Amino acid sequence: MSAISKSLANLIKSDKLKNLLSRFNMEWLPAIVTLLIFLLFTSLVVMMFFGSTYFAPTRDEAITFKKIVDILWGLAGVTIFYNTLVIGIGAGAMGTFIGTIYAWILVRTNAPGKKLLRILAIIPLTMPALVKSIGWVAILSPSIGIFNKAGKELFGIVLFDLYTLEGCVFVMGISSLSLSYLLMEPAIQSVSSSLEEAARSTGSSILSTFLTITLPLLVPGMMSVFLLSSIYSFGNFEYPFIFGSSKGGIDTFATIIFKTVFFNIFPRYDLATIYSIVYAGIAIFMIWLYHRLTKDNFRFQTVTGKSERHTKHDLGRFKLVGTGICFFFAFTAFILPLIGVLALAFAPNLAELFEPSMLTTRNFTQFVGMAGIPEATWNTFLISFADGLGVVILGIFISYTAIKSNIVIRGRKINRAADYIATIPLGLPPIVYGVAIFWLILIGPFKHLYGTLWPMILSLILLKIPHGTRMISSALITISDELEEASRVSGASWFTTFRGIITPLLKGGILNAFLFVFIDAVKEVSAVVLLITAGNSVLMTVLLFLYNNAPSALPMIAAGSLIIMVFLLFVVSVQSRLTFDASN
Repeated sequence: MSAISKSLANLIKSDKLKNLLSRFNMEWLPAIVTLLIFLLFTSLVVMMFFGSTYFAPTRDEAITFKKIVDILWGLAGVTIFYNTLVIGIGAGAMGTFIGTIYAWILVRTNAPGKKLLRILAIIPLTMPALVKSIGWVAILSPSIGIFNKAGKELFGIVLFDLYTLEGCVFVMGISSLSLSYLLMEPAIQSVSSSLEEAARSTGSSILSTFLTITLPLLVPGMMSVFLLSSIYSFGNFEYPFIFGSSKGGIDTFATIIFKTVFFNIFPRYDLATIYSIVYAGIAIFMIWLYHRLTKDNFRFQTVTGKSERHTKHDLGRFKLVGTGICFFFAFTAFILPLIGVLALAFAPNLAELFEPSMLTTRNFTQFVGMAGIPEATWNTFLISFADGLGVVILGIFISYTAIKSNIVIRGRKINRAADYIATIPLGLPPIVYGVAIFWLILIGPFKHLYGTLWPMILSLILLKIPHGTRMISSALITISDELEEASRVSGASWFTTFRGIITPLLKGGILNAFLFVFIDAVKEVSAVVLLITAGNSVLMTVLLFLYNNAPSALPMIAAGSLIIMVFLLFVVSVQSRLTFDASN
């Protein structure tokens, strides 16, 4: 240790370090911040593996190659792997299909009611996955679901069992409508109408033109949407836990990681780490595939410019059919589970759902009066605010590095590397962040942070960086380099230019990123559930553990879910108002 200390002292006194510090340029700051994010992410992966391998409490809990093989090649490991793939790929395929149909009808046809349909496609983003899952229980549960109750009375059978692999795929797939629509809408808007017009002029029908012309042009975009939707489905914890793991015995990597930590007398972080590494490997492969696809194929080569006139297919007497298809998708994705949540929230008990004469507000008062709710509410606000602020600050630096930085290392600009770094955090599914940050804190010099809100804040910041960075980048890319060059020519330093010109012009992107991340942080469960300690719960984990410990309390859980959703709707309305003001 004395030799190391002496070496450090000599380094500090050396002329080489002094020269380096004197040459430090503030223009390097965004690139340094971007590099630090990459190093932090890398350290999480390293700590996750070496934590269980070399720092396990006992030899039995250390990770060995034999243990990895035994767990993953055993019947349970193969089944979990199969369930995860089926749910991820199935939900991704279903979400891509309905999102493409929905976007095509709204963008390329004259179906009426487009403004309402677009709102119905986006508004599900305000409903947390846990809230939706509770609503689906009220609709499709084999025992209390209104749909299956009607099936038993009319036909004597359960029409659709929610607590199955198929049930998970269906609910997650239909819940992907918002994401798929928002990704497919610009892709469809970008495709030129010239080829479609040529096909129609030869006598092809609308359906034939769509299948033979439009759809092939959309395949690259659809594949990208499918991969991204599948990545989110792989990482989803709430739906598989509520529908599959807790009731149907269907586990995925997300639910089994949670169980190995919380459902054992002593948490088995070795097993959680093994599952996490495999889980992260699948997600990282999907991210790599997504990058390859968007790099090589996701280029709509038929784009001709702003003067392009897009054909609006006249559906004739089938106009209402187009509207009906979209409304059916939106109704199933949002309105139906919302009806279920409302029915549960105002029901006196599970046996009297959908009984108008028995409506009560008792569940709301019981939830608000629960012990720990004020603390959980305050924790939720603090974490979400810190998450939004952290993502915005880091996102500005990463976006600048990717778009505006002129720094060259070994003959290559670092812009492309920054773009990859901004996406890398998607390579770890949300629940895996809990395992990785646990080991980072336990092994690193941050042990005093355990039991505080900081691990959850760090987990959410890393998880949401890709989203915030993309939103800020879309605003930064529109700012001409001439403004920055003019400021530098007039004698202003880079930091003065960055603070006084670039940042104010990013106001709209910053507001969007902050409020989007704030809303997403309030809804997030899986990224923080493994980091919860006594006294540090958040609202969504309170609902999750309440459901796990007392399923009969579903009406009170639904009431709490409805309160959270109303708050998120209020935040969305504030976001819309602020965004509108920033653009005018």
